[in-house]
Formats: sequence, C-alpha cells, structure tokens
Amino acid sequence: MDEEKTAAVSAVNTVSLAYFKADPALFFAQLESECELRGITSQKTKFNLAVSKLPLEAVQEVGEIIISPLKDKPYYKLKEELVRRTSMSRQKKLSQLLHKGQLASRRNFYVRLPSAYHAVLAAVGEDAPVEKLAEIADNVADLTSGCTAPVSAVQTQEPDPLAKLLERQRRLEAMMEDLERRLQKVSILRSQSRGRVRTVSKEPMCYLHRKFGDRANYCKPPCSFNSQQGKT
Repeated sequence: MDEEKTAAVSAVNTVSLAYFKADPALFFAQLESECELRGITSQKTKFNLAVSKLPLEAVQEVGEIIISPLKDKPYYKLKEELVRRTSMSRQKKLSQLLHKGQLASRRNFYVRLPSAYHAVLAAVGEDAPVEKLAEIADNVADLTSGCTAPVSAVQTQEPDPLAKLLERQRRLEAMMEDLERRLQKVSILRSQSRGRVRTVSKEPMCYLHRKFGDRANYCKPPCSFNSQQGKT
C-alpha cells in the first residue's frame, strides 16, 4: 500500500493529463493507463488522483461527489457521474440550439405571411414546427377567396441581393468590353480608309505601274510614276 501511495504522489507531481470537455471519458482512459503502468489499483487512490487532475469546471460539475465520496468504489462513481452529466449538458445545449433555430425559422415564416394569418397561427402554439404552421396557413388560404397561391411558398428562399448585384455587374462589364472592341475595330477601319484616300489623292498612279513598276510596257494617264522616278 505504501508503494502505491508513493506511485500516486509521483503521478500527481509528474503526470499531465489532458481533459476534453466534449469527451471526459478520454481523460479517465489516460488516467487508468497511468495507474496501470504505476501499479495503482486502489479505488480511493485513483479517486484522489483524478480529483487532483480535473480542471475547475469538471470539479464544479461533480462537486458533491468530491466533497462526500462513496466508501465503495468512489473512483467509478466519480467517472460515471462526470461522463453522464457532461453528456446531458451537451445534449441540453444541442437542444437549445435546435430550439433557437426553430424559433428563428418561425419568425421568418411569420414575417413573410400576410397579417390576416397571424391571429389564426398564434392559437396553434409555440411548439408547433414550421411545416405544421405552413400546412395550417394553406388551409386558411383555401378558405379565403382572395388567395390563390399556397402559403407554403413563403418558405422558398429569395435570391440573394448581393448575388444579383454581382451578376448585373458582370453583365455590364462584358457589355462594356464588347463595345470597346467594336469601337476599336471601327477606329482602325477608318484610319486605314483615310490613309488610302490620302495616298491616291497625292500620288495617283495607273494600274500597270502600281503592279509592274518600271517594267510596265505602257502607261495609262493620269499616272504619277514618271514624276516619282524623276524625284528619285
């Protein structure tokens, strides 16, 4: 027993155990491995070692068990209760999140409905799912002469305004690029046309001289070939 206490004291001073709030069973698995390696088998010793390594939030979760431990298998009781209570807390938080999500969906559903439906649906109860509310609203719509579209359609998600703006911007940019290409093409054609007109007006030359140059056998006036030859 003295050797076991010595091993426990050594474990308290040297062993570092990770505690995962989401899965406390891993903490106890680590602790039991350390106890087995060090030859610690006593329930009380394991209990004391576990308490010394638990974080404050876990100690608060099972405070009454730590203050008044069972005489018979205190370690097993500590392990069992901490795992069970942590699991319950996790399930409770998940349930709260789901409930909040349902409330948000219900609020969005009410906002999109005509005001005439609110009084009818208020009598259904807060716990009714959105699908049930939509079904009741459809029945109300069937009894109302002014409604033609089913109310379940209000659950259809509307297009994202940002996505619509981005798509419109993309189309405008594509149109501007296309227009710029067209204007550039027209500008080039006009420039080429003006160049040809200037060339013909300044230096008119007959077809034969344009094609054959000084090898042409005869010339058809008006032709500036001879004058150009004189310049050279």
